[in-house]
Amino acid sequence: MDVITFLWLTSSPPKEGKNVIDGNPDTEYDFIVIRARSAGSVVATRLAEESGNNGHSDECEEFHIPLKNTKALRTKYDWAYFAEPQTSSSLGLNGFQSYWPRGKVLGGSSYWPRGKVLGGSSYWPRGKVLGGSSYWPRGKVLGGSSYWPRGKVLDGSSIMHGMQYTRESLFHYDEWAAAGCTRWGYKDILSYFMKSEDLQIDSLKNSPYHSTGGPIGISHNHVTDLHEKVLEAGKSLGYEIYDYNGVNEDQRGFSTTQKFIRNGVRSSAGLEYVGREKKNNLHVSLYIIAYLFLTSSPAKERKNVIEGNPDYEYDYIVIGAGSAGSVVSSRLAEDSENKVLLLEAGGHYDEMEEFHIPLKFAKTLRTKHDWAYFVEPQTSSSLGLNGKRAYWPRGKVLGGTGMINAMQYTRGSPFDYDEWVAAGCTGWGYKDVLPYFMQSEDLQIDSLKNSPYHSTGGPIGISEGYVTDLSEKFMEAGQSLGYEITDYNGEDQRGFSTVQKFIRNGVRSSTGLDYVGKEKKNNLHVSLHSFVTKIDIQEKAAKGVYFIKNGRKLYAKARKEIVLSAGALSSPKILMLSGVGPKEQIKSFNIPIQADLPVGQNLQDHQVVFLLTNINRPLSITQSVEDSIWNKLNYAIRGQGPFATPGLDTSAFIHIDRSMEGRTHPDIQIIFWAKLLRDNIVNYNDKVAKEFFEHDPNQHGFTTVMCTARPFSKGVIKLKSADPFDDPLIDSQYYTDKRDIDAMIGGIRVWEKLMETPVMTQLGASVNRMKLSICSHLEFQSDAYWECFIRHLSVTEYHHSGTCKMGPAKDSRSVVDPQLRVIGIKNLRVVDASVFPNITSGNINAPTIMIAEKAADLIRGKDTVSHLRRKL
Repeated sequence: MDVITFLWLTSSPPKEGKNVIDGNPDTEYDFIVIRARSAGSVVATRLAEESGNNGHSDECEEFHIPLKNTKALRTKYDWAYFAEPQTSSSLGLNGFQSYWPRGKVLGGSSYWPRGKVLGGSSYWPRGKVLGGSSYWPRGKVLGGSSYWPRGKVLDGSSIMHGMQYTRESLFHYDEWAAAGCTRWGYKDILSYFMKSEDLQIDSLKNSPYHSTGGPIGISHNHVTDLHEKVLEAGKSLGYEIYDYNGVNEDQRGFSTTQKFIRNGVRSSAGLEYVGREKKNNLHVSLYIIAYLFLTSSPAKERKNVIEGNPDYEYDYIVIGAGSAGSVVSSRLAEDSENKVLLLEAGGHYDEMEEFHIPLKFAKTLRTKHDWAYFVEPQTSSSLGLNGKRAYWPRGKVLGGTGMINAMQYTRGSPFDYDEWVAAGCTGWGYKDVLPYFMQSEDLQIDSLKNSPYHSTGGPIGISEGYVTDLSEKFMEAGQSLGYEITDYNGEDQRGFSTVQKFIRNGVRSSTGLDYVGKEKKNNLHVSLHSFVTKIDIQEKAAKGVYFIKNGRKLYAKARKEIVLSAGALSSPKILMLSGVGPKEQIKSFNIPIQADLPVGQNLQDHQVVFLLTNINRPLSITQSVEDSIWNKLNYAIRGQGPFATPGLDTSAFIHIDRSMEGRTHPDIQIIFWAKLLRDNIVNYNDKVAKEFFEHDPNQHGFTTVMCTARPFSKGVIKLKSADPFDDPLIDSQYYTDKRDIDAMIGGIRVWEKLMETPVMTQLGASVNRMKLSICSHLEFQSDAYWECFIRHLSVTEYHHSGTCKMGPAKDSRSVVDPQLRVIGIKNLRVVDASVFPNITSGNINAPTIMIAEKAADLIRGKDTVSHLRRKL
């Protein structure tokens, strides 16, 4: 084996000694062993068996003096566990709870001199445990007064126990083998017992069951005169005197105790394996507690989730626990007089750790937590996709699509919202909505905390997360073309910026967790796996909701209002199934008409194309980066490193005609993703996928995500049938308006210039990788080539919106009014991205949350952002 560099974690503070490092560990090792206990000390040393010499020092002499072993109990070197109160045992213990000691120290006998001890002229080590003052695992009482000691030190509990050396009965190991643990029978493992043993008992040295020369000293050591009396008593009852670790393989009989003692001193794995020899390839890092970062981040209990069926009647019923529904239900429940039901078709965000680990977000796609819709076959786009059908992911989980997206936090251009007002959406201008963005925000970016456009203390954590070294390269390339470095969520969206993300302390921040899952509200009931089939509308008023849970059809009545927040694809479907929508379409399925409205029209989405670029320097996120034990550990312990990012480093908002900067919204959003696309998550056909994606998992490079900021093409959502279990019919109609092609080509022209900047050419960047055979009949980099490329490869940015358009009630194109009330139906509102009159410039999760915050105020008749408005 090549030399192994090793990191070893324990809970003990560093002192001095062989293999102990005083500073931080290196960033990468071949192996990492967590916890310096009996097993960890052995495994670490065996893996690092290449070099060595000498010993190290200790701190607590009681660890090493056999008679004083109990002095280490209930000290700072003991995890000191306490069992839960018992009913069939521990009846004489305080609180019926037993104490379980576990060692919390590095090495126990750690440095103790090679047996010359107890008054000898050689030198009495002062018992300074390598592992410092920590000696015993898990120390800190776990739940009560029943104390369970566990060694919290190098060598763990073996540095505090009574030192009896017992291998156990051969029957135990043969039972292991019989239970399916192949090669763990007694004959298989006997040689490993012997390998570790350095027998000091003369009468047993010729036994075939024992050995000498191993690391661990085994002796009888001192025995009292009582010893012979006990053996004699046993013989008088017919028991024989045996070696319980030897010839009498079933352990029966009486024996002199064999002990982990050499020359009067405890012999432990921490000292004998780790502390005796210096190994340059073994690093012992003390006083580090390894813990799973995520276990303390997403809420562990399912707060507000009800296990059974909901009650029959509520004040408010919210349909859909996505980015909007989670917000509005939580805000409504802030009024104690309101009883709120939140219905979610999917499950809980605790069912997949990938929801919360930013780098793993793509692992959530095409799972049971994804509606995984497919668009109808297209003629003007999706030409390189299987069946010319695009895959549209939608979150089916508490938190909605905000649990499966790439986490970019983008509010949009101020011009977007001022256009909403100009179109008749009173109260939705930029100055009106900015306080609601700020209300939800808990900014973690120090450089922006004094900005008047940001805020702290809201539910949603916003940070830059981890960014790779490529980020500076992207920024430098943008500056070389005359673009400024800006805060795209501040005064002006244009320019290059570090991506702001829905991430707090390395974990995804979502409305499902941060609004619903962190605080218990007795008046908020969250019902999961509750599939809504229709809204009960009587006499032009919403009365209740029909839904299916656990195979049963249920009904819940709303005393005040029903809020539909099922998203831009499902909200129009539910409305149409309930009789609200285009009259002729609804009639065709024999659904009674409640209101003739343009539900499902005005479908908008940001189209994207991916542009892959190889580079010649190791600056990006590759498979080896993801496989790195150090990166995993860095994330698990501190919530930092590559796992704390979805890979999005830099974002740019640009105008194709730069004379329009500052006068209108941008045309293009560019996102620089610090990794090459390798997995076909977008439904490309096999020929395209084979040529387009990167197949070397460790090739460095980046992906430029080119997005239309304000597309002109609009699609439509329709019903497939009157069956609520049928997916909606989705017709995206991408690029049916040629202006979207022109905008995308304009963005690609900027990308070409970026690849020609000095900083990019030094990285070996080039556009040539995007020369694909599907468009090889056209001149590479011509407008015609890029149009072919776009129409074949463009996919969704999954920013679906606009299908229940907000506008004046008198406007025939409107579904909801500026109060978000469904026109012509009482007690029913729509609160999600479907109400966008026009899609905003950039990612839409933040605007969706803003809409929900404002909607809650509209419903409650309150102004909860007046303090923020005054600041502005």
